[in-house]
Amino acid sequence: MARTRANVDKVFRKIKQFGFHARQAGGVCGVEMALWDLAGKAYNVPAYQMLGGRFRDNIRIYCDTTQSNDPKVYGERMKKRVADGFTFLKMDLGSGWWRRHRAQSHGR
Repeated sequence: MARTRANVDKVFRKIKQFGFHARQAGGVCGVEMALWDLAGKAYNVPAYQMLGGRFRDNIRIYCDTTQSNDPKVYGERMKKRVADGFTFLKMDLGSGWWRRHRAQSHGR
């Protein structure tokens, strides 16, 4: 990897075939980011400088929330994320949770 750290595009073109649109893409992207970081260290410049310069000083990120079968617990977890400063929240309810909640709220 040391001989190719400054040629990120060449390495990325070889590994992108192992990505896709699911979790594998995240792995490929993680490797690409690590390669940019290594190249930046080799040239003693921030990786963002090699990618065209700083674009933002802040970015909005989302915060995932661990699942719970109890809507009250889920609500408390979401409130904690907001209290921690997150403004973009994600939750994975799953179809099983939705069916149970819908049945409970409709008295089934």
